Amino acid sequence: MENKKNIRYIKTNIIEHDVIVHIWIYTPLTKVECDVFELLVKGYKIANVAQYRARSLKTVSSQKHQVYKKLGIRNDVTFWIDIILSHHMRIVFCRNGKVIDTEKELLRMFDSH
Repeated sequence: MENKKNIRYIKTNIIEHDVIVHIWIYTPLTKVECDVFELLVKGYKIANVAQYRARSLKTVSSQKHQVYKKLGIRNDVTFWIDIILSHHMRIVFCRNGKVIDTEKELLRMFDSH
C-alpha cells in the first residue's frame, strides 16, 4: 500500500477468483482503516480480521464501520457494487496480467443464467 498526496493504493490478490485487484482510494483513510479494507476486499470476515490483526471484534467492527462510512459502502450485501460505482476510489481487476472488462464479465454472468 502506498500513500501519495492522500491517495492510497492497494494491490491485493483474490485467490478464489485468480484475480489481482488494484484500488486507488481518494478519500482519506488511516493506515489501519486501509489495512482493514484490504482484508475485507480479500473476503475476510470480521472475526478473521480481528484474529489476523490481534484486535477485538468490537475494535475491528468499529474500524469497518468507519471505512464503510468514509467510502460510501452501505452494507456487506452492496460491498462490491458500492466499490465499483464509487467516486471515492478507482478499481481495476486483472487476470493473467490483463485488465478484466468488468462490464463484459458481468453481462456474461447474467446471460448464462
